[in-house]
Amino acid sequence: MFDTHTARNLIMATTSVQVVPGLEVSGGGRYEHEDGYTQSGGASAPRSQSTRDNGGAFIEGRATYQRLFVSGGAGFEHNAVFGNAEILLPQTRDELPVFGGDHHIDVHQRHVYLKRIVR
Repeated sequence: MFDTHTARNLIMATTSVQVVPGLEVSGGGRYEHEDGYTQSGGASAPRSQSTRDNGGAFIEGRATYQRLFVSGGAGFEHNAVFGNAEILLPQTRDELPVFGGDHHIDVHQRHVYLKRIVR
């Protein structure tokens, strides 16, 4: 007999504020708790259990002046298995980098909202 269980709890928050016309600042964070076990060999066999805490935070600024668009941001990620990572995203051009999964998409618009809705 093989028994397994996994539970994942996530809390996250994001916000975006227009400081003045042409200048927006966004920020957010998330915390994730994972807990699970596997057990093979019946109820009397030992359990292999693991617990992980992951999280991250970011801040991003976007400025526009006539046809000039400048964007930059920084983030910090912590993963219980892989450790810590610091991410810097400077961007100057008329394109805004959008990351999701393992993909990079250039969006040729001025407003990308943090709920992954592009308008």
